[in-house]
Amino acid sequence: MMNFSTMRSLVKGILEQAMDPPDEATNTRWSIQGFGMLRVHLPGDYRLNVWDSRFRVPDVSLIHDHPWHFDSTVVSGRLVNRRFWCYAATANVKGEMMEWAKLKPGPGGGLLGNIDERGGVAKLCAQPPEVFSQGQMYHQRRDEVHRSDPEDGCVTF
Repeated sequence: MMNFSTMRSLVKGILEQAMDPPDEATNTRWSIQGFGMLRVHLPGDYRLNVWDSRFRVPDVSLIHDHPWHFDSTVVSGRLVNRRFWCYAATANVKGEMMEWAKLKPGPGGGLLGNIDERGGVAKLCAQPPEVFSQGQMYHQRRDEVHRSDPEDGCVTF
């Protein structure tokens, strides 16, 4: 992993070029994600995210998991992450009942499977929030249900 100073310089350069036309050679294109972030995929399987709640899909839930494990660094701003223990709806634990669904994220995404395979109900028990600031890294496992709640303008890499 590169040091924070190098990463910050790299990110600054990328953001300065964000308004340029897409680079056909590297397929560097920005997209808007439903959670309220601008994202660009970079060589080496890196992603740069610029978060802004004005870009959120109306009534979107920020609670989700991922199809992959990842490490992320907060380049600027602050991100609050809250993980949840997930139980069967019938479990004898205190928690909030939530409906869940399987979906394909990103442009062209949507619900997967037929109506009977799409999801169900689960009981979620919130863990204490984790707060990450500029220069801090965090790890998220693919199967961890969590809520990412970055402040507007937060940049993650």
